[in-house]
Amino acid sequence: MTLRALLGSDMLRALPAWLGLLTVNAGLWVLLLLGAARFRGGGVPASWLVLVGWGSIALFLCLGPTRRRCRPLDLALPVSARRLRAIHLASVVLAAAAVAAAYVAVLALFRGPLAGRASLDMDVGRLALLLGAGILLAVVLLDAFRPSLALVPATPGYVAWVAVVLGGTAALLAALSGAPSALAIAPAVGAAAGAWALFRVAPGVFSLVSAEPEGEEREATAGSAAAHGAEGAGTSGRALVRTLLRLLPLGPKAAALLPFVALLGVVIGGGLGALLGDPDAGVLRLWQVPLAGYLLFVAWSLGLESLHVLDPLPLRRRALFALLALPPLLVFVLGYAAGAALERRAEVRREPVGFVETRSGRSFDVPLRFYALAPDGNPPPVESPWGETFAPKPRYPSVLWSRAALYNPFSFGPDSSREFAALQISRAVAAVCGARVPAKEIADRHLTSDAEGRVAPREGGLALKRDRPELAPRARGPLAILMLPLAACPWLLLLGLLLRAYRPCVPESARFGIYFGIVGAFLVGMIGLAAAMIAGALRPPVAQALVEMAAARVGSSPLAAAAAWAVCAALVAAAYRIAEAQFVRMEIPARPVIYALLGRPRERA
Repeated sequence: MTLRALLGSDMLRALPAWLGLLTVNAGLWVLLLLGAARFRGGGVPASWLVLVGWGSIALFLCLGPTRRRCRPLDLALPVSARRLRAIHLASVVLAAAAVAAAYVAVLALFRGPLAGRASLDMDVGRLALLLGAGILLAVVLLDAFRPSLALVPATPGYVAWVAVVLGGTAALLAALSGAPSALAIAPAVGAAAGAWALFRVAPGVFSLVSAEPEGEEREATAGSAAAHGAEGAGTSGRALVRTLLRLLPLGPKAAALLPFVALLGVVIGGGLGALLGDPDAGVLRLWQVPLAGYLLFVAWSLGLESLHVLDPLPLRRRALFALLALPPLLVFVLGYAAGAALERRAEVRREPVGFVETRSGRSFDVPLRFYALAPDGNPPPVESPWGETFAPKPRYPSVLWSRAALYNPFSFGPDSSREFAALQISRAVAAVCGARVPAKEIADRHLTSDAEGRVAPREGGLALKRDRPELAPRARGPLAILMLPLAACPWLLLLGLLLRAYRPCVPESARFGIYFGIVGAFLVGMIGLAAAMIAGALRPPVAQALVEMAAARVGSSPLAAAAAWAVCAALVAAAYRIAEAQFVRMEIPARPVIYALLGRPRERA
């Protein structure tokens, strides 16, 4: 009976759909990380691999049917609450372990020829052990919230608890990724202790509702009858406001995706490199733009489940569409702004220019937006006043299958003199920071020669900020004028296509096909971008450099920047109006519509 109940649980019935989507998502992230590592000439750090794997597991634990410990029918059966709890925990652990196993299998596949010259800096067996221990710890902690309820309500307190548990577990696993293998089981030990304590204090029976009023309800019932009568109008008004606030947003499922929308905004804004302390991580931002559009589309489509509740409200269709469409877009914009602020803060703190280690050895480097483009693939030589010359080599050739190549115009070679190298560094500081540092000062204070006679920085690196703390790179151009339309316009246009299917005489199968056709197009596009990046047809540093160079040119003129912002706003507004027009004309169903693949098995059940 226990095995039959376990196999028939909502968690395992929904697992196939979750497994497919999360495996594709994890594979995309691994491809992106391998592509960046390939061109950087290094490996993918163990902490990144752990965070990508835990991200898939966290999505499943956050959005999957984890809150339902048992069905109402189970409460009438002669089965103890402890057995029902054990069945629920076992189903959650098994399903999350399947997600982790699929991710480990993807990594094992990519450790072969697909990785190319890149490498994964973590053994898959140790990764599986670490993720398994994290699953046990997170599941036990999540189940400790309101242990007496058969179904945990999605209250703000529960949402905060889920965020703390999943975020804290991610930080713990990332910290343990570089620790000895013996410490990898530490979360499992904590999970075992927590499970033992939970089963000791857990009630003997489940209940459908809490026996004790909480929060404002408790405060409302604690007063006397006279005080309650005097404050009845105010309490009713607050209750009405709370009810409207719960109805107007997209719904709990879509609201649960908003933190991930904000996180993608932070990544696209450049915050990932600032948080990880690795400037090269910023080259992945463009590859997350289609993923942001996909997540915005899925978040809005999840709101279709509660659209029949919002339709009777005395709201104009245009106002209702604004209440449904603008919050996700605003969350993304705020996340992007936070990421851009983090990136700027980190860029101001670190050295504006410096030496980097590449596959061909040590070289002098500047931010990508200060690179130059050679249309014919042959950069022009650089000459000093005393006649010494150097022909820069293209660092990122093959721009979109053309002969054009990106190169560093401030580079110098192993045979260059110290004076020539100092001159190039002085030119780079003037271009990057807008400040003048004499070449003789750079040669005397910051440069030396190694054993082979090549120019090298003194001990501690090229620390120009030590003598001149005011040095900081010029601000980036308005990248948002490119990022925001690329993320928002496809989402709004495809949303309009889906809403157009909500017309009379359109069968449900056609709507179903349109929805998953759009989702499939997003996924195929993201997989194609990742595959092209791995094959070398599209290089993340090249795309990032071209975008930053274009934004820098636009930002150099206030008039050009204003015109670019006007075009950006016009594009987003036009896409918004198209989607809004379809929403105004659509026929809202009179019953809940589960349009997400993950909800349809429960609908059929």
